[in-house]
Amino acid sequence: MAIYAVTDWLGLVPIPHERHCDHEKREETNEKIDKKCAPDTNCYVQKECAEMEINVKKIVVLLLFSVLVGLSACGKEDAGMTTPVPTEAVTADGTQTGTPAETGEADAGENPNETAEAYEELLSVYSQALAERWNAGELMENELGDILADCYGDDPFGNIGYTVSDLDGNGDPELVIAATDSITDEFYGKLIFGLYTLDENGNAVKVFGSSVRDRYYYAGEKLFAHQGSSGAADSFDTTEKLENGAMTDLGYVTAPAAYQQITLSEIAENQNAAAGSNNTLCLPILDEIDRNVTLGTAGSYLKAVQSAVALLDWGTATGLDPEEIREAAVAWLAAKGNDEQAEFAEKMRSVDDAYQKLLGDNAEELLISAGCADAAYPWSDAPVETIEAIMEAVGLR
Repeated sequence: MAIYAVTDWLGLVPIPHERHCDHEKREETNEKIDKKCAPDTNCYVQKECAEMEINVKKIVVLLLFSVLVGLSACGKEDAGMTTPVPTEAVTADGTQTGTPAETGEADAGENPNETAEAYEELLSVYSQALAERWNAGELMENELGDILADCYGDDPFGNIGYTVSDLDGNGDPELVIAATDSITDEFYGKLIFGLYTLDENGNAVKVFGSSVRDRYYYAGEKLFAHQGSSGAADSFDTTEKLENGAMTDLGYVTAPAAYQQITLSEIAENQNAAAGSNNTLCLPILDEIDRNVTLGTAGSYLKAVQSAVALLDWGTATGLDPEEIREAAVAWLAAKGNDEQAEFAEKMRSVDDAYQKLLGDNAEELLISAGCADAAYPWSDAPVETIEAIMEAVGLR
């Protein structure tokens, strides 16, 4: 008859009766079992069985402990490991070209392709400008940077793109209009044409815009290089930081090597549908004059001179037909009440007076007194047709 040395749940192993145990070698084991043997059982065999049962249990416990330790280590390893997912850069034509590190492009934010509703109308204006290739004058009339026209090339929609992203981390997404990586020119490459944010009412407002003499480049981490000149002997080059929709001058120069290419999306050509549905020509210069010129206050005439300078800059640069301008000015006035029309006419009378003086000789002192010493004087020695069309619409001609 065989004696079984292990329990049922591990499997039964028979042990022959004739196998004997050595008391000297098993002294420690014998202390752990009952030293008194049953009279009908071989003592040596009983001790052999008890010792084997203890040893097997130890092995099982050690194996279970090893398995648990292994599982615990795997769990910790899995919890501490994250497989990085490469972020693919999107070029202006909408194709994916690898990670920003591979393309040298900067990720301006978390959702570069997400368009905020507040920016849709503005993107429509840009789309129309690119589709119709607006000249510098038309761009300025719609409060877009004149430098945009320099970058149309053979593919305006491929050279100029946008992104909507929370650049300053305040929870409100900014709209960036910038040169794509298709433009590699040292002057225009990585240029930011315009940066817009949202006001407290959720309306789009411009933070800054670039022009030929006033340019911005993205330098990463909310920073923008700002450089330009207001004259041959007056130039500047500084770094500004975007915080809560406003720029703060940090007072140091950022080297061009630090400029970054923002990942951009293509401005869709069909985004000009909304703007194209309204055929009325807009004249932002009229809103600017109405907003800046005051009547009967200290320094009001100097403000009229400043508005006359802006009017001359616009009038000599625009490519619009004078008759189109006159009709647009009439429509602009018609949308106002009688009192507002009369008040604006008085403002324009003051601006017209300054305009006439600026067309004459020796106007430098007037410009200096108004803080416009760097103006592009002289503009013309004869009345400017585009400005005369406005004066006619107001009733001053």
